[in-house]
Amino acid sequence: MPVGRVIKPKGKGQKPTASKPKSKATVPAKPTLVHSKLQSLSFGCQPAVTADKIYLRSSGGASTGAVNTRSEISLQVVDYFDYFGWSPGATAGNFLCPVTSYFWRLSQNLFNNNPSPGTAYDGTDTVSRVRKFELWVMPKVSIAVSNRSNSRAMFTVNVQVPAVTDSGETGGTGDATVFATNTQVTNVLPTINPRWKKVMTCNLDNTFRSGVYRPFFAFSSDPATTNQLYDQCLLQLSITDPDSGDPYYEVPASPSPDSDSIKFKIVMHVDQPIQPINEASLAVYSNDTFARPNATQSTSGGQVSYPGTSEQYCQMGIKGILNRMN
Repeated sequence: MPVGRVIKPKGKGQKPTASKPKSKATVPAKPTLVHSKLQSLSFGCQPAVTADKIYLRSSGGASTGAVNTRSEISLQVVDYFDYFGWSPGATAGNFLCPVTSYFWRLSQNLFNNNPSPGTAYDGTDTVSRVRKFELWVMPKVSIAVSNRSNSRAMFTVNVQVPAVTDSGETGGTGDATVFATNTQVTNVLPTINPRWKKVMTCNLDNTFRSGVYRPFFAFSSDPATTNQLYDQCLLQLSITDPDSGDPYYEVPASPSPDSDSIKFKIVMHVDQPIQPINEASLAVYSNDTFARPNATQSTSGGQVSYPGTSEQYCQMGIKGILNRMN
């Protein structure tokens, strides 16, 4: 037994002591007393609230366990396009065009906050950067007539992301040689249950992280302002025959709107910065009472009425995004 420890015997015949009832928390019916001068200005005046209503959840409040997402301002842009493998000439005839390139303008505003821009590069234009994309293709429907028919319905999708190493080779005027990055070759089989088949996933942040490769840009001119525009080539693709490697489509003699094509879907994850205008409608107004914030000054001589809010300069910063629509 440790030194200094004493065990006291339990007493017998002792009456249990009654515990005192706990006092209920109450809120004073009258406002809390404050300094007499502040009280005369109606400071601290509020309606009395009983203790049983303090923790009641209001009808419009957030429920327990609600999840709010906080993320960067990122958009998902989905686009569909057709692959033909040929193109009509500018004047006459058709030409074999087995390579299709997909371009994205770097400087554009995807938010509806600039309904009437004055120029191509005004205060609302931002860098609309594609961070990642997935490319999908729709297989052809299997024709259960013969193996030969189904064999023709099979095709090969060749995809790559073009890049350049010299900052001068950006695709403006003149030729520019690109290098292949993120190359992927996928054989697409016919199916009786058509579903989108993924043929590439590319994270452009990883592709161009080191700075050795740079994206390929094609320069174009805005017809309204003649300003130079920067169009980034996200990918190049070509569909070939899986047996020979030749182009899948031949140049038709007389193409029609019903000419055969292959449908693609691209899902782009775009990072779009938003520049706040640093102006907000607000007002700072002073009077001599807390009872009514917009009350006219009661002092004599040169009374100033509440002027209303007006646009004022302030400093803004985007801190997060909430998603409460689900």
